[in-house]
Amino acid sequence: MSNILVIDIGNTRLKTGVFSNHELVKTNRIILEDFEDELSHFSSQRFDEVIISSVVSPQLLGKIKKYWKAPIIIDSDTTLPFENNYETPETLGIDRLCNAMFGYMHSETDTAVVIDLGTCLKFDTISRTKGYLGGSISPGIQLRYKALNQFTGKLPLLNYTEQIDLIGRTTHSSMHSGVMNAIQAELDGFMKEYSNKFEDLTFFVTGGDLEHFDLASKNDIFADENLTLKGLYEIYMHNA
Repeated sequence: MSNILVIDIGNTRLKTGVFSNHELVKTNRIILEDFEDELSHFSSQRFDEVIISSVVSPQLLGKIKKYWKAPIIIDSDTTLPFENNYETPETLGIDRLCNAMFGYMHSETDTAVVIDLGTCLKFDTISRTKGYLGGSISPGIQLRYKALNQFTGKLPLLNYTEQIDLIGRTTHSSMHSGVMNAIQAELDGFMKEYSNKFEDLTFFVTGGDLEHFDLASKNDIFADENLTLKGLYEIYMHNA
């Protein structure tokens, strides 16, 4: 029975998944700043392989991969089952390729769009006949709140709250409306444009901020909070 540890190192969090006999049996999310304490118990466990994808600096990646003797690093040179049409593949985040891989493997339509709601809001488009086509990147929830605070003189640094009205009656509620309702409108608008562009299309959605938006309840959208980890594992299996 195989025992594979996969690690997706994002901008703010490190996500781990243990695959046993090709099934995802355990996951964990670690704040990136706390990785030294949290990863120590993983290094004492025995895995057949450790697979890592990363969007952080080579220096930070080097510190993390030292926990294992010979981890496999998935990068832009890793073989994929589809053509990568990105014009600057060396700058393409590996998490986006993992998302595209999941869409490629699990979509029953020719084209899949994977939406990732994390530090950044990312759309990635994969076609079974044309390969990876690209997508878009924009600021996620916390980046928008930080921008409002850092690039103005008086606006405070806020976090998301549950009650979001369209019309804010205070500065705080106006900021919440501007951030949360704008992202929802962006999601709805982009999905409409994608649906107009591609007739044979499936949407997948993932990411830590997924719960804050009305996407997964729609019948034609498939949500999976572990989508990136599964795509990473599938890239590994394609190369195994």
